Amino acid sequence: MAGILYLVFGLGVLITQDVIMKLLSDEYPVWQFGVVRSIVAVSIISLVLIITGKTKQFRPNRLGLLITRGILTFFGFTFYYLAIAAVSLAEAASIFIVAPLILTALSAPLLGEKVGARRWIAVAMGFIGVLVIVRPGFGAMQPALLIALGSPICYALMLAITRKIGPADTGATVTLYNMAVFGLASGVGSLVLLFFEPLSSQDPSLSFLTRDWAMPTKIHMALMAATGAVTALGHWCSAQAYRMTPASLLSPFEYTSFVWAVILGFLIWGHLPGALTFAGAAIVVFSGGYVMRRDALLPHR
Repeated sequence: MAGILYLVFGLGVLITQDVIMKLLSDEYPVWQFGVVRSIVAVSIISLVLIITGKTKQFRPNRLGLLITRGILTFFGFTFYYLAIAAVSLAEAASIFIVAPLILTALSAPLLGEKVGARRWIAVAMGFIGVLVIVRPGFGAMQPALLIALGSPICYALMLAITRKIGPADTGATVTLYNMAVFGLASGVGSLVLLFFEPLSSQDPSLSFLTRDWAMPTKIHMALMAATGAVTALGHWCSAQAYRMTPASLLSPFEYTSFVWAVILGFLIWGHLPGALTFAGAAIVVFSGGYVMRRDALLPHR
């Protein structure tokens, strides 16, 4: 129960970061957000560890896994951020919520957990739900939704690695190195783009990727810094959850991010996903719920 509460609360906190990034995505590049929020998050975590006398947590036990986790986090969330610049929060989240089903599929080869035939069928149904949302080959398809597909894959791999880390490193250590790697990767990405001419594009996702850095106003700088605090808290909660609770039990509660995305997207922008998006999300959630039920009743079937 503690792990579930950590996860649900962490997801609720993290969605506020998505709101800020979407609001400012037409003025600053995604790399600038990554660097600023990582500096703030690392500073907050480091200060807390120093004040509480837990400086031993600066030294990781699974450094290789932590770096890999950070790289996966960077790619996963960068894909997601580029998507929300062009589509509603709910549409991007409807793709993201397939991550628990991907994690179920990965739990066999990566975590050594048994996945029975019925749960494999549920995973397949979940991917059908994603096809309903994305609608490949149809005129209604949004290119940003294809970008968003990379996010749940990376996120599921990240969660699997978090389970591998387990109690070897604390939630603070995991989050600290996660944000440090994210910030470094954002800085490298920004430097690489210095060697290319900025691309002029009407596509919001591409503009968010290639736009030059800009000096933010005081309010915007405060909002960027707030994403760092939010990220530190949200990722710490997620790391704590997956360290103490089996992935198969936690995975269905990842769907609460979609609920938050629908609510905030409607309240702030007046966005409501279309019927097919809701239908596809319902298929994904139903599939995930079935997997959870099978885990509870018959863990290995």
